[in-house]
Amino acid sequence: MDRVAYEGVGVLGFGTLSVMNGCMEYGCPTRDFSYSGRVTTEAGEPIEGVRAVIAYKERREVRDTIAGNDTAEVKECEYYWQGKDTMWSDDAGRFRSEVYKEPVMYPVDAILLEDVDGEANGGSFESDTVRLSDMQETKVKRGDGRWYEGEFEYSFERRLREKRDGE
Repeated sequence: MDRVAYEGVGVLGFGTLSVMNGCMEYGCPTRDFSYSGRVTTEAGEPIEGVRAVIAYKERREVRDTIAGNDTAEVKECEYYWQGKDTMWSDDAGRFRSEVYKEPVMYPVDAILLEDVDGEANGGSFESDTVRLSDMQETKVKRGDGRWYEGEFEYSFERRLREKRDGE
């Protein structure tokens, strides 16, 4: 194939093919993920029965209209929607997800923590959101040096605030 014909291949949509060391590959990097955490009281006591939900972020524009004025101020807000897994903290306050091996599974945006059992298991606690940027990333399995980047665990520890009267 002459040079002009070879360079024209990118125009046809084949630009995602790469030639490395003489072999052709098509794809995108993949990783495996797992999530783990520990929830405690403000005093450091473990909390059993806290629901931890994998969540993804969706951004929406919210317009606030000032009374008597036709202008609207745009504020960007974050909304989280639940993902594909719900975990529950054990008597040590710990939870762990399964390992996701799907190529379309990317790190979550956040894990939503919610005390759904009320006063049971040590009190009633405020809900909280732990963002990916607040989690520690640990590589637990090496990649293959090509498309597979390995297995990563995202972990955190969070102290939940006890609900106060009237909240």
